[in-house]
Amino acid sequence: SLGRRKAVRDDHDCGLLTPHGIIVNSSNIGAALVGLQLTRPQWQDYMLGYGIGQSLGLNLPGESRGGNHHRSFAEEIKIRSFRANSAISFSFGYEMTATVMQVARAYVRMFRGLGAELRLVKGLELDGQMHDVPAKQDVSPSYRPEVINAIRRAMSDVVSNDSHATGRFVHQQIMKESGVDLHGLVGGKTGTAVSPVRLLDGSRATMRNASFVGFLPADNPRWLAVCVLQSDVVSRFYGGRYAAPPAVKLLLQCQKQTTPTKYTHGIL
Repeated sequence: SLGRRKAVRDDHDCGLLTPHGIIVNSSNIGAALVGLQLTRPQWQDYMLGYGIGQSLGLNLPGESRGGNHHRSFAEEIKIRSFRANSAISFSFGYEMTATVMQVARAYVRMFRGLGAELRLVKGLELDGQMHDVPAKQDVSPSYRPEVINAIRRAMSDVVSNDSHATGRFVHQQIMKESGVDLHGLVGGKTGTAVSPVRLLDGSRATMRNASFVGFLPADNPRWLAVCVLQSDVVSRFYGGRYAAPPAVKLLLQCQKQTTPTKYTHGIL
């Protein structure tokens, strides 16, 4: 607990975890132990690199920058307190807010480089001829290929029939519905959180957030999908059970679009 009011817990026994297993199990404890290895400046560097708290510059209505709590990196906060609270909370997605588009951008940056940005169109039609938007070449700095491959393999195993994998439900569902084995085809990461929200009438409510980030193909990502659902009535509202199926079905539909003349919105 390191002095926290509530100790960090997992909702199932994960056993002895490797970094690979932390991702597959979606282990809060494992993520916290990794996050505690980072200094305060390193955490700020990661936030900056992934664009947490930074606008996407898309000028969308109601766009929010999100970010961390205004006291998270305050100089007067002692290092011990920062470690016990912010460093642990950051590790599994608490004490910060991000929009769906910012989450998508963070994953694109992990795969393509920390200079990558989202774009809303794949191409433009001029005088009846389609022109692809040119790929941005300089998106460095980038992670080492072996790091990306390790993360990609772990996220591929999230969507498997492993008894501890948090994406096993969607793996079973798609196999039953269409006979498609998602393991090795789709990679992903599930998320489950609780957050206070302000409703349209001004009142506040506690909402459960079920999220899933998926990509396809797992060995060379081309398509990325992010799904976030909210509920105020379901107690066991998990990302792997609720948010993963629609995201995975969307990815499978994207895979079918192989005709060169068919242009769609895309981000990867």
